Amino acid sequence: MRFLKKNPNKASRPTQAQGLCGLSSCYVDARTGALEVKMKKKYKILLIILFIICLIPIPTFYKDGGTVTYFAILYKIINWNQLDGKQGTELHIFPTNFHPLDYYDK
Repeated sequence: MRFLKKNPNKASRPTQAQGLCGLSSCYVDARTGALEVKMKKKYKILLIILFIICLIPIPTFYKDGGTVTYFAILYKIINWNQLDGKQGTELHIFPTNFHPLDYYDK
């Protein structure tokens, strides 16, 4: 494997390890083995996208008078509208949002 020094004036002396991470522009710190800014930026963007996906709700409609639940991985919103009189809105945050609707009806 061929190692090229990118900037020998820096204290950490990053080297380009081609083939180590599968990319031609993967820079690894020679002392710590940490990935440089390009890979860290990609990981941050990926984490932001995954967090946004966890916030997207999926609505579920019930035939008990019009109750609607909006379920996302991180939260659950229940808009109660039952025929027996229960009305209102409830917010349940992770990890208590994975219960079925009967659990919250108490």
